Amino acid sequence: MDASELFDKYAELYAGKYMDVSRYAISLNAFAESLPVNSSVLDLACGPGNISKHLLTQRPDLKLTGTDVSPKMIEIAQRENPDATFYVGDIRQLPTEQKIKGVVAGFVFPYLDKIEIEKLMDSIRNILLPGGSIYISTMVRNPEKTLVQHSKTQPVENLITHYHSKNRIEELLKQNGFEIIYSELLNIPDEEDKKIKDFMVVGVIPR
Repeated sequence: MDASELFDKYAELYAGKYMDVSRYAISLNAFAESLPVNSSVLDLACGPGNISKHLLTQRPDLKLTGTDVSPKMIEIAQRENPDATFYVGDIRQLPTEQKIKGVVAGFVFPYLDKIEIEKLMDSIRNILLPGGSIYISTMVRNPEKTLVQHSKTQPVENLITHYHSKNRIEELLKQNGFEIIYSELLNIPDEEDKKIKDFMVVGVIPR
C-alpha cells in the first residue's frame, strides 16, 4: 500500500483526531502575524486542512492553497475550508512558476529522510518572496532516530518515522537564509520516549 492509499484509508480517522490544533495555536499565530495582508500561502501535506482552517480563522484575508498526496485528505480539507484551494500533489515536486509569501510544513518532516528535507527546504526557499515566512512543526529527538512503528491513527500499518534533531532543523533554516523569529518545544502527552518532543518554528527571509 503506497502513501496515498494509506492516508486515504485512514483520512476520516486522522481528521477526527487531529482537526483541533489549539495545542499549536501560539506558534501558528506567530506565523500568521508575520504575513502581510492578502498573502499567498501554500500548506504542504495539508492533510484534512486542520492547519489551514486555523490560519483562515485567524486571517481570512490569506490566499491559501493546500496540497496532499491523498485525494481523500484533499476532499476533507476542501470541505473544511471552502474558501481555500486544494489539490492532489507530491511535496517533492513543488510548483515553481509562482512566488508566494508563506509556506506551512506541518508535521511533514517525520515522513522525510535527511536528504529529502534538504531538497524540500531548497525548493521552499526558491518559491518564497523576500520577507516570506515558513512554519514548521515536527517531532524531534536528540540523538536523531528512524523507526518503523505503528501510527496512532493507523494502528495496523507500519510507518517509517524520522525523528530529526531540533538543531538540525534550525541549521537548515539558517543555511537557507531564514531568520528564526519564533520557536517552541513541547512535551508530547503519552509519549513513552521522553526524548521525543514537538517542535514548532517560524522563519522569515529578510527583505
